[in-house]
Amino acid sequence: MKVSANIDDKEFRAALRRVSRKTGRPLQKVVRQSANRVAVNLARGTAPFGDSESDYERGKKKARSDVSRVWKSVPEVMSGLEEEQRSQLAFILNNRGPAAIAKFLRSLGIDLNYRKGATRKLHKQYRRRGRVPRNQKPVYMVPHKVKDKIMGQVEARVGMAKAAWAHCARLIGASGVRMLPRWIHSRKGVPAARLASVRASQGRHGLNFEMRNQLPYASAVTSHHATVKAIARERDYLANEAVGRVRKAWRR
Repeated sequence: MKVSANIDDKEFRAALRRVSRKTGRPLQKVVRQSANRVAVNLARGTAPFGDSESDYERGKKKARSDVSRVWKSVPEVMSGLEEEQRSQLAFILNNRGPAAIAKFLRSLGIDLNYRKGATRKLHKQYRRRGRVPRNQKPVYMVPHKVKDKIMGQVEARVGMAKAAWAHCARLIGASGVRMLPRWIHSRKGVPAARLASVRASQGRHGLNFEMRNQLPYASAVTSHHATVKAIARERDYLANEAVGRVRKAWRR
């Protein structure tokens, strides 16, 4: 499910016109700058919430937890076995196929399937609204390097939905993107068109921008509340800008 933000609010439009009158800036420019800030606010209000390095690290920690809810490495399984069981499992891993390995694990009370490889596509099957549920029990045992690989792939996606909103800000006007750290707005190897799109149109109230987050899980990490909050924050910004301009003129 994709998420779009199309601001159409009488109070908001009035605030835009007020700022245009007080500052002398063309209304189209005020609208563009405002839409840019809304996109930046949406990026900050999308999980992992915030834009600091600690927010990024917290997001990666959650991603690693999600991986561990689906995948267990061979050393992790081995660590819970007695010495003889470890020797037996090591022998079966080297000499038997996945079915025999799973059968041996079940004889030990361990309900895991063995796989020599893992894919992010398979991992995604266990996600619900952008996260693996906390009550999800591990499903697969894989070699240590395989788990590390899938861990890296999932970690690399942390902040991708934030990056989509940042791309909206970039399409509208680059100034707002500079307010966001690189881990949000710089995503190498991901086609920008797959992240987000912006459609500008001329309506009866002037210039309109529709920002669309194209990621399929966007609605899970950018809530309706976050969208409303981003718009409310921009409305307050506009109100303060208009008041500030009046005070500045009065002091002259």
